[in-house]
Amino acid sequence: MGQDIRKLIIVVLLCTTMFLSGYILGVDNQIGRAIKEIYKPINFEMRDTYWCSNNATLGKAIGMSMFPYSNTGINYYMDLVSFKDIKIGDVITYKINNNTIRHAVINKYDNRLYTAGFNNRARDINPVYADQIVGRDCIFKKP
Repeated sequence: MGQDIRKLIIVVLLCTTMFLSGYILGVDNQIGRAIKEIYKPINFEMRDTYWCSNNATLGKAIGMSMFPYSNTGINYYMDLVSFKDIKIGDVITYKINNNTIRHAVINKYDNRLYTAGFNNRARDINPVYADQIVGRDCIFKKP
């Protein structure tokens, strides 16, 4: 029984090594293309500055996925925004599976957005839909 497990582990390691070396060397296959699409470099371009309305709410950043834009513990303001007004480059807060996430929009389609943290190598796997959006980052004008 122990020999069988060792053989299985060796086969898995060999297959994984062959797959990863094919990916690194640029072998063109369906799996390699899918991985390259997910892990392609993300170029962020910040959009406009949005001024807060009187209805803006306060949020607190948790985690380092948006570094250097923000760090853990930083307070930020967000305003309600309609889906149609969100642009690529906007920083939004949204909820997925009871988790609140604040990331930048990197792709926008008819009914969904894709986001990523500035400090992440890949985009978020789950799309964001209009009913999940909590708000868009904004700043207050100085009086």
